[in-house]
Amino acid sequence: MTIDINQITLRQIWDTVNVSTILLSNIYDSEDSKFTNSQNIKYPSLYLLFEYGLINIYLDRSKTSLHLLFNYKKCLVDKNITTSQFYSYIDYIINIKFFNNIEVYDNKLLRVELTIPKQYHNDVNLISQGLYSKVSNEYKLKNKISQEVVPGISNNIPRYIVRNNLAYTILTKNNVLKTKLEKMLTSSIDSNNVEFFIGFGEKEYWNDEIVTNFLEKYNK
Repeated sequence: MTIDINQITLRQIWDTVNVSTILLSNIYDSEDSKFTNSQNIKYPSLYLLFEYGLINIYLDRSKTSLHLLFNYKKCLVDKNITTSQFYSYIDYIINIKFFNNIEVYDNKLLRVELTIPKQYHNDVNLISQGLYSKVSNEYKLKNKISQEVVPGISNNIPRYIVRNNLAYTILTKNNVLKTKLEKMLTSSIDSNNVEFFIGFGEKEYWNDEIVTNFLEKYNK
């Protein structure tokens, strides 16, 4: 069942999407991306990741790489939604210079590991400490969705994240986000002492139990 984007809440985002997915997925996004639709409108990287079966993104314990976990059946299908020469978005990311390795689990899950560029190591370290607003201005701008129009997709979770410029509003402690949080929590927030999003917890880090737990669900 499709979730109405107007009914999505921040609580639902917290429950379904890792902080890593929101704040680290744009690291590999390029301004000269070839992923556009037939009207030459660029797809945000998060749109493409979810369209090709992304489950979540996890930070490696070393904090020098990311693990992208996909639904195996969805990620390798040619959806023919962009004008790119690549067969799928997986085909693209395994050909970028930051690709490290790929692994398939029981033909149900696929994991891609990407090295984090050194220029973002300090930003990632701050994010892992939950200090989202302390990242560099360069990193904040990297996460800003500046285009006025984006292509449509069927998954409303990434649509909500992109339409609300969620990564950028978290990193910049935007007052609009503060108002939404206060309404949800029914209490005021001290802007000087807290970040405007859920903390970076243990579930953000990659471990083999993640695969085991997902496979148990798929095999039930």
